[in-house]
Parts: sequence; C-alpha cells; structure tokens
Amino acid sequence: MKKLFSAAAILVAFAIITPLNAQLLSISTPNGNDSSKLSSSIKEWSFYTDNENRIVYIDFEKIDVNLSSVTVKDKDSQIVFRDENLWQLPVNTIYEVDFSSKPKGQYSIELRTFTATLKKTITIN
Repeated sequence: MKKLFSAAAILVAFAIITPLNAQLLSISTPNGNDSSKLSSSIKEWSFYTDNENRIVYIDFEKIDVNLSSVTVKDKDSQIVFRDENLWQLPVNTIYEVDFSSKPKGQYSIELRTFTATLKKTITIN
C-alpha cells in the first residue's frame, strides 16, 4: 500500500510541476547494434521538455529496461552533465535534467543500460 501511495504521489507531483508548455520529444532509434535491444523497449513519450524553464523530464517508467547512467553532451561532444547512479532510483522515477545554466543549442542525452545505450538529440532554446 505504501509503495502504491508513493507511486501515486510521484505521478501527482509530476502533473503539478509539468507546465502547460511541456512538449513531447520523439526518440530516434539508437545507433549501432543496440537498436534491436532497445527499439521495442522505448516508448515515444519517455522524454518531455519544458521550454520555458529549460528542463527535460525523462519518464523511466515508460522505458522497459533498467538504466545505469545518463550523460549529456554539448554539440562538441563535451560532457556537461553525468549521473552514474540511475540504478539506485526506482523504476517509476521521473528524472529531471536542468539546462537553465547551460547555453542554448543542441545537446545529446545518452541513457545507458547495462547492455546498451539510447541516444537522443534535443535542442534547448
């Protein structure tokens, strides 16, 4: 019961903090031989962006694989953010990546599982 309440509280919190201008991001197929492992696991509605506050939300519950880390790279492939502790988070986590202190431009988000990598390119305005 406590777990159910916790999951419901997270969903309600996400609904409250997700602004009306949140935009659905489509996910491109991963590169290389990893695509067969992840293409059936990844749903299109896993990434959301809040353009006004420059925040990207990643809904882990919509991704049917266990994630180990997230890396964000700028257009020059320089790492601007990394979290290698995703494996510690619950599977129903809505992960937030804050781009408010980063310059506008294109970024690559890499979600790593223990066997594959999902890459998504986003534009921050």
